[in-house]
Amino acid sequence: MRVVSAKALVPFIPCEHLLNKAKELVKLLPGPGESFSQNFLHGTLLQISAVLQAVTWSAVTTTGSGLLNEILNKNWICSSNNCCPLTRASFLGIVMKFGPLLGKDFERDFKPVQCIVMDSLEASDRGANHTSPGDAEWHRTLVRACLECQFHQTWPKDNKTKEQRSLLSLLLSSTDKERRLAALEYLSKKSRQMPNSIQVDLVNLIITERDHGCVVVALDMFVEVWGGLDSCLLSYADLKILWDKLASFARQSRGVSVAGKAIPAYSIALKFMISCQETNSSELQAMLSQWRELIETYCQWEQDEVLRLGTVQSLQYFGVTVLWYVMKCKEESDLEQPCFVETAISVLSSTLCLLQDEEEDVRSTAAQFVTFISKPASSVTCSAALQLALHFMVKHFWSVPACWVAMEIMIRGHKSTQDVLKEYSRAK
Repeated sequence: MRVVSAKALVPFIPCEHLLNKAKELVKLLPGPGESFSQNFLHGTLLQISAVLQAVTWSAVTTTGSGLLNEILNKNWICSSNNCCPLTRASFLGIVMKFGPLLGKDFERDFKPVQCIVMDSLEASDRGANHTSPGDAEWHRTLVRACLECQFHQTWPKDNKTKEQRSLLSLLLSSTDKERRLAALEYLSKKSRQMPNSIQVDLVNLIITERDHGCVVVALDMFVEVWGGLDSCLLSYADLKILWDKLASFARQSRGVSVAGKAIPAYSIALKFMISCQETNSSELQAMLSQWRELIETYCQWEQDEVLRLGTVQSLQYFGVTVLWYVMKCKEESDLEQPCFVETAISVLSSTLCLLQDEEEDVRSTAAQFVTFISKPASSVTCSAALQLALHFMVKHFWSVPACWVAMEIMIRGHKSTQDVLKEYSRAK
């Protein structure tokens, strides 16, 4: 209610008076030792944030430095002298969002807040169970502020990077889930700049994490970062542990939503596993067999949408690898392993199924996958992708009987139309 009310205030204020209104609100903030209501303080902070959000950044930069300094002078609100974690988080959020607009002055004026932030992080986790309202938000805001502080300290660049890595590693291994989640959310915005040591910390978190929210965010980040790597950063033993954990997730040991995120991550790990010299032939066959079974099951229309979407994403990360491997072996007249040929047919038959999915996201992602394996195109319709996929199968896999079986099943179907419609109506 307070958030909505604060946002509703803004349209009633002329644009040229927004900064003046923000100054009036800042003057209402209590000083240390004054008697005040936490409800009133929270409402005032929300209004300040909403008003500043409506002001152009150029206006804040040119004429709002005095206002931001007045806000920083109230830094006691985010200290331990204020017993309410919700208002502490609200105040710190305003400082971190608008304070950097001060430019070079921010480093000087921000130091008192920085000390409060770092001291709060090092303090014992009295709110570890998050029993008080706002505890979770405070911890997450605190972590984001601590990480942002690293960018405003006057260290040499290399030392700053080292200190930030150390802090990130500490936060990712914290016993407080809100701190871990905040660190993951921060990393998601810096994924392209993530150092190798933090990528390894991310893997360790996936293996040991028990919180559902942290696992989901970590899996998303793993796919985004590791999906673009050409070589693995882990030892074979650690990679095997990760693969086993992701395989468990993909089999829904932690529920459908985690499984949907784990399937593409599982495929990326598998791509690295098959490239390891330590992976023997029997292990390779077993891994490919498990992956085939997974995508053939999850591509079916009766499966949950997140599983079907995860399956089509996994084809982009590992299906392309399988198809190009088989085609390369045929071009070089090598004796390709039968398990790879079987997996290639599973990739193609699953693609045909996903191209006919009822959900547009699934169909469009499957169509995008087809452009990876056929003639390059920025985009293609699902019907055109279906035609391209069939041409690809005939051109490169015409000698494989299972290829023709897959196409015949697509045309004829496993069951009669009446049986399919009955199952569809029951599933819905």
